[in-house]
Amino acid sequence: MPKYSVLVTRDITESTDVLVEAKSVEEAETIALAKARDDVSLEWTIDDGSVHPEDAYVTNVEEKEEGEG
Repeated sequence: MPKYSVLVTRDITESTDVLVEAKSVEEAETIALAKARDDVSLEWTIDDGSVHPEDAYVTNVEEKEEGEG
C-alpha cells in the first residue's frame, strides 16, 4: 500500500499592541502596520479562540517512495 506525506495546516491569528504617535487614525494604522512588519522585538500572542481543530485543512500531499519516511 502506498504511503503519503500529508501536510495538514491550521490557521491562527496573533496580536501585538503597538504604541504609535500619529496625526490621525489612518496614519496610526499605517505606522503600526509598518512597525509590526519590521520590528522583530515585538511580542506576539496567539488570540483567544484562534485555533480550532475543525479549521484544519490539507495543503500538500506527496506520495513517498518505498523506504522513504
